[in-house]
Amino acid sequence: MTLETFESLYETDKDYSATFLQYMHQLSSITSPGVAKSFDLSPFCEICDLGGGSGSLAYALASEYPDATVTVFDLATAVEAAQIITPDETERQKVKFVAGDFFQDEFPPAGLYTFARILHDWPDEKVHQLLNKTFKSLKSGGAVLIAELVMNETKTGPLQTLRYNVQMMIEMSGRERTETEYRLLLEQHGFVDFECKFVAGYSSFHAMIAKKP
Repeated sequence: MTLETFESLYETDKDYSATFLQYMHQLSSITSPGVAKSFDLSPFCEICDLGGGSGSLAYALASEYPDATVTVFDLATAVEAAQIITPDETERQKVKFVAGDFFQDEFPPAGLYTFARILHDWPDEKVHQLLNKTFKSLKSGGAVLIAELVMNETKTGPLQTLRYNVQMMIEMSGRERTETEYRLLLEQHGFVDFECKFVAGYSSFHAMIAKKP
């Protein structure tokens, strides 16, 4: 999977991109409220959802933490497509959309960065790049929140996660990972105090958080 592939998804067929974004929005809406409630995120007054697409998680975070400033950072083509799917005007005012490439461009400032259904799109090389950049973008006390399907430690299940794993490897050059794999990825970049919790609402979906000391 390349950045050009993501860009072409939104540029080559506007009807398809709208349908795809609507599907992802509906899928994320099942888990986003649970992710937003998974940990006490009240210490973070600025939250940035990296690759946040339609803003499903961002709106859930803004609803759960009304005093926080919440930003979605995604490709310009995705930000444009996301305007098709928005809550009412009151909700829209709670979330800001910023266009950018999270591999190439500087992240918007935040005390908490989130990746929801993003890291499984990429091979370890790219995940390392993103986590390294995230760590450097945070001040001490900041954190990263990851929301993904998680395989068991023997990688024999759950069945649904294994199916997604095959799909990620074939279509996206990414893969699903175990809790230990995520912990080790984060620790390699200096993150500490790793926690992982099951998110109610979708099989095998977990929220993980780690902090910058």
